[in-house]
Amino acid sequence: MSANENAAYNSGRQIIFAVLFALYVIEHHFYQYRGFFGDLPSYFVLSAAILLLIFPRNYGLFFAIAMGHLALSLSHLPTGSNHNLLSLFVTFGLAATYIQIAISQRRLVVNPSQHFDLFVPIGRWTLLIMYFFGTFHKINTDFLNPTSSCAVFFWHRYGFPEIIARSPIAHSLAMYGTLVLEATIIAMLLSRRFRWWGIVLGVCFHAFLALQPDGWFRAFSVLSIALHSLFLPPDALSRFTNGKVGRALIEFFVPIGRRILYGIVILAAWVLAWNFLPRPAEWLFIIALFLLFVVAYCREPAKAATPAIQWLRSPSIVVNLLVLAFFLNGLSPYFGFKTGQSIAMFSNLVTEAQRSNHLFMPNIPLFDYQDRVATIIESDHPSLLAAKNSGRKLVEYHVLDALNRRPDFEASYQVNGEMFTHSPEQPLATVSNLAPQWLRSFIVFRPVSLASPRGCDDL
Repeated sequence: MSANENAAYNSGRQIIFAVLFALYVIEHHFYQYRGFFGDLPSYFVLSAAILLLIFPRNYGLFFAIAMGHLALSLSHLPTGSNHNLLSLFVTFGLAATYIQIAISQRRLVVNPSQHFDLFVPIGRWTLLIMYFFGTFHKINTDFLNPTSSCAVFFWHRYGFPEIIARSPIAHSLAMYGTLVLEATIIAMLLSRRFRWWGIVLGVCFHAFLALQPDGWFRAFSVLSIALHSLFLPPDALSRFTNGKVGRALIEFFVPIGRRILYGIVILAAWVLAWNFLPRPAEWLFIIALFLLFVVAYCREPAKAATPAIQWLRSPSIVVNLLVLAFFLNGLSPYFGFKTGQSIAMFSNLVTEAQRSNHLFMPNIPLFDYQDRVATIIESDHPSLLAAKNSGRKLVEYHVLDALNRRPDFEASYQVNGEMFTHSPEQPLATVSNLAPQWLRSFIVFRPVSLASPRGCDDL
């Protein structure tokens, strides 16, 4: 196989990932700004993502979008969004592998196939680690309690008939089925024989999650599905383009005018669906098309599939360090570090105030950030006031961080019966004695409820 043929062979997976990543960037825009309107930098990234749907083979455009999204994500820190953390690791992995190749070859323009192949393991590891902690964190008394479980909470939000929504059997299936399903997807993705089934099952799972009202999981689901595409066989796209349907579509979209129209239609569908449809139809349409593609063109004999050890192994020390960092990030609640962005979303996990509701994982107090939990008494700071009004408590470090960023606000709070008061005229000494702000942007905490069991609406 010649170098050009090999590049074309490897580019198929990159094109699929690029298209799905562009759809994620579009969806993230609507998630971040709760509609079409945003700030000027976000419009540049949004426009480039739509352009990538028209020119999906343009690797430079794909990389520029990823870097633009990375810059936007960093500018929006701190945030508790877990899909923001996923995209940070993915896009930072793209940046780090590019820099590694550019330095080693002493050139700014790198080979797209070489770059993408070096990046791919971090995308695969990110998905597997996400599934691992998505399962592991949920093995706790509150998630497995139908009166408090987030699985039951979200089950009720789907709007099923009352007999199904309130069924104890359905509640048990929602709780234990979630654990079994996510663990099964991990096992399937690691298996040569069942990898294709793992991709199909994972895409269906995230498609179902994204049907939640208010679009809570849509950006997260699109990104997760994009990461599933990294497990597709390398020749999946060439199988499609060599078939009758693929050849017909390619011939139809050869004229540039049709591709531009396609991009406009995609954007219009997203805007209309977000604003007018309670359960956006374009989401189901896109997922149905992708599932049809996977089912029809992506299955391969088990013996031909690449062993998991080869797919996950990377020669890049940078990639391996990023994978390790992402895994340690998932363990951070048990280390007494942060609770936000630790892939513990809606898991009912409790690790604050030296407590733990996990069935077998103990707290390992390497840090003491979570030990002190504050009750807000009075404040004019918006986020602190919101916590007070909702009846939630906050990790004290969260309170100090908020006041450090906006020292012009006032607050009084209580920790273990001791009162603390901060004002611009008499600031707390601890407010100025914190880690650098850029580092604190990654030390994120969820609001705290010390109720037992902790309900999902308390998270």
